[in-house]
Amino acid sequence: MSKKPCIPLHNIKLLCEEEIDVCDESNQYRFNLSKLSAIKYKNLQLNYIELNEIKIPKILHLIWFTNAYNPKEISEDNLKIIRENIEFLNETEPSWQIIIWTNNKLLIPDTVKYLSKEVSIPVVTKTIQEIDFINYDLQKKLYELIDNNFFGIASDTTRFVLLQNYGGIYCDINYKIQKPITPLLKYDFFASIVPAFEYVIEVTPVACKPGHIIVNKTVELLERNLLNIDTAPLYVQYPCSETLSKEKLETYTWTGTPLSIAFYKYAHQKENIDIVFPGGVLETYAPPSHNTTEELKAANYIQTHKQELLGIGFDLKEESWASPNNQEDL
Repeated sequence: MSKKPCIPLHNIKLLCEEEIDVCDESNQYRFNLSKLSAIKYKNLQLNYIELNEIKIPKILHLIWFTNAYNPKEISEDNLKIIRENIEFLNETEPSWQIIIWTNNKLLIPDTVKYLSKEVSIPVVTKTIQEIDFINYDLQKKLYELIDNNFFGIASDTTRFVLLQNYGGIYCDINYKIQKPITPLLKYDFFASIVPAFEYVIEVTPVACKPGHIIVNKTVELLERNLLNIDTAPLYVQYPCSETLSKEKLETYTWTGTPLSIAFYKYAHQKENIDIVFPGGVLETYAPPSHNTTEELKAANYIQTHKQELLGIGFDLKEESWASPNNQEDL
């Protein structure tokens, strides 16, 4: 029996495998990082104050999945964060709609009751069965993932289907908003860079108008990876890593990378004003290193706009649906 190949995780090389024009034809391990940075930060210097129209709906999507046989309510700490976010949005930016999506409302009755009565703006709790899936097979796969406690992959999949259908902003349930975000809704799409991997785009927070091509293509890549993996590049079929667990590695390669791939292929089309912020804007991370001219510009951008933008929010990682106590450590 032949041994399966092992494709080491390489964040730039995987973009080459997805036919993104960043690799030197003569040497697949040489990369045109300036080209990537130019795509990534194309609209960074565009002042949103100069934009008039709000394109992204004022909808905040949150997700909470739990095991049907050992259900877990959202913790008091996370409920406090949700309540504080609601109060902040209501005071500074009225007319937001907040929705928590779950696999079964009956599994979290205390959470549903609290969010419908104990907060200034009642939070709507909906189930994934209420989402209008274009691809029935993807919907079926999502239910299967949740039933088997693969909450990380399920959450990644759900957030992009939600953004495709409704638009708005998705953030993790423990993301604390501390500065106004409505001005950013004048863009067609926004996200930020993973600080440790300067060319990988964070899957939270992420926002867009409904039906944005970046998210449409992200969902197509999710369908490929989850439903037709034999048609995917080898790094998706046979990922390996010396540091990541199998579950984390599969979550990253199957559902974490599609957003980055879709962005580098389809950003800035059809007059869309798409923006990816450096690390440190949407979350309180350190600024990027200065290995290209565009990265230096990004660092300067952070310095110039730090009072208005730096640390719009921060993610409190102590507990989420991915914690060990909620069945799956992803």
